[in-house]
Amino acid sequence: MLLLTDKDSGVGAMLAGSRIQSPVGGVGEPLLFMKYVANDDIVNVGDRVVTSGMDRIFPRDLPVGIVAQIKAGNPFKQIRLKPAANLERLEEVIVLLSLQPL
Repeated sequence: MLLLTDKDSGVGAMLAGSRIQSPVGGVGEPLLFMKYVANDDIVNVGDRVVTSGMDRIFPRDLPVGIVAQIKAGNPFKQIRLKPAANLERLEEVIVLLSLQPL
């Protein structure tokens, strides 16, 4: 099991409102990093991010986080997310099982 903040972890995600899809991963610190969002796409601080289901690992629409920081980059925006869960005080986890090989 890996926390989403782990640098080797990631999930297919999307902005809940606009449905712009982008992978989200960890960088070894409390905030997450959303990759490959074009500079001309509209993203606002406070936007919700959920799983997209496109990675075929996680079901669609599970909460991932909230957009906390946005900076223009080259060629993509640099978007940081606050995780939806308080990862320092987890009391319960959900284990997703699949009968299909991943």
